[in-house]
Formats: sequence, structure tokens, C-alpha cells
Amino acid sequence: AGHTMATNGPILSFTLAGQPPGGELKLPAGEHTLDFSGFMQSLVAIDHLEVVHNGKVVQTLEKSLEMNTARNAAEFSGQLKVSASGWVVLRAWNEDSSPDLFDRFPFATTNPVFVEVGGQALRSAGDADYFLRWIARVREQTVANTAYNTAAEREAVLSSIDAAATVFEKRK
Repeated sequence: AGHTMATNGPILSFTLAGQPPGGELKLPAGEHTLDFSGFMQSLVAIDHLEVVHNGKVVQTLEKSLEMNTARNAAEFSGQLKVSASGWVVLRAWNEDSSPDLFDRFPFATTNPVFVEVGGQALRSAGDADYFLRWIARVREQTVANTAYNTAAEREAVLSSIDAAATVFEKRK
């Protein structure tokens, strides 16, 4: 159901208007003020804790009283105004590496909460083009790779890549 997060250390929890990551909100046309809340727990200090709406940071939480002095825990709530369809995530990240983590730079992100306003589809031609370029590079690398066990295995991977490209073509 998409109620997930990706992390190499920090643990995040986030809800938007009561919806968890992977959730959907269907709202009538107009501007809406949505409540959000959540928490962050981490073994290492975190430099940035941000609410991101359609790819833009709309609230930074690390510069407020929500983050503890060790910068490894936070509880927060706030509001976000939306007037168009889109997505919202919570992310945590550092500018510097930490020797206490397997990966060098602590990072975590929730899956999006999707917001539909006035029946407007969630579309971004710019985002779709970005991912189509990325998928094309992955396809080129897959075609050039000779390490597959069988031709059928390679074709199965290419088929998955082509299916992903089809999804993003439809989102343009």
C-alpha cells in the first residue's frame, strides 16, 4: 500500500491530514490548509529535517524547537496550504558523512502522501522527462551488461525497464 520509508539510519513517521505515506487525499477545488505531524529518531545527529511538497522544501524543522539539542530526535506538527494536486514527503539528511552508518551520509525519506485537488490529475511533464532520461540511461547500461546468466534473464530486466518507461510516458 506504499506506507513505507527509505532510510540508511534515521526513522521517520509522517501523516498529512491523517494520511500516512502512500495515502491519498481527495479534496474539492480551492485552497486547503492541511495539518501534518510526525517524528524522527536517529542514532546519529541529523542536519536537515524537511517537509517537501512537489519537490520544493516548504518547511524546515531542524531550525525550530521540534529538534532536540543532540539533533537525533524530533516530534513536530504544522500546517501546509495546498491548492493544486501533488505530493508531500518528510525527509531527513546530512551534509557530512557519519562513520556510525553503513552509508556515508545519513538519509531518510517517506513515501509521498498524494493530494488530489478538484479532480486534477497528478502530472508533471518535467518530472516525467527526468525519469525517462534516467530510465534510458539504465536501459543503456543493461544492454551493455554481459553478466546476465541467460538471455531470458536479460530480457526480463529489459522488459521491466520498458514497462517503467511506459508508465512515465503516460504521465507527460
